[in-house]
Amino acid sequence: MNVNDTLQLKDNSIVVIDNKIIFPTFVEVYNLEIEDNENYYVAEEGVLVHNGYKKKASVKVVDEATHDVEVTISKSDYPETCAHIEDAINNGHDQLVTIDRKMAASNRAESLSGVPTKSGFDRDEWPMAMFSEGGKGADVRYINPSDNRGAGSAIGNALKEFPDGTIIIIIIIID
Repeated sequence: MNVNDTLQLKDNSIVVIDNKIIFPTFVEVYNLEIEDNENYYVAEEGVLVHNGYKKKASVKVVDEATHDVEVTISKSDYPETCAHIEDAINNGHDQLVTIDRKMAASNRAESLSGVPTKSGFDRDEWPMAMFSEGGKGADVRYINPSDNRGAGSAIGNALKEFPDGTIIIIIIIID
C-alpha cells in the first residue's frame, strides 16, 4: 500500500491513505483466514483487507491399508515445523496419526506440561494435539510463532472435512 491508495470500509465508504509508516524493525504479523475467507474487516473503521495468503497443506484421499488420507506440507513454506516433524518421526514418534479433535485441549495441556513458555517462540508439538497420538510424551520444540501457527492452520484447514478416527500420514516435501 502506498500514499493515495484507497481502502473500502465496512460501511462501503472509501478512504484515501494519507500516510505510510515503515517500521525500523520487524513487526510480528499473523496470517489470518476466517471460515475459508481471506477477505475481512479490521480496526474500528472496518477496513476491508485481503490477506491473499496461499501457503496451504494439500490432502489426498487414498485407499491404503495403513491410512485414509495423505497430508502434504511444504518445508519451504514452514521450515521450522517441518524440521520438527521430521526430527520427531526420526526419533520414534508416529508419522501415522489419528484425528481426535475432542482430545485436543487435554492433549495440548499434557504435552506442554512442564515446558515453560519462552518469549518470542511457540511450543510446537508432534504429534499435534488434534491427533490421538498427541498429548503426554509428544515431542515439543520452541519455534517461530508464524511458522508454527501457519502450519497448524494449514493442516487443520486441510483436515476439517475429515471426521475423528481418520488416519492420516504427513508427507513433507521441498518445493
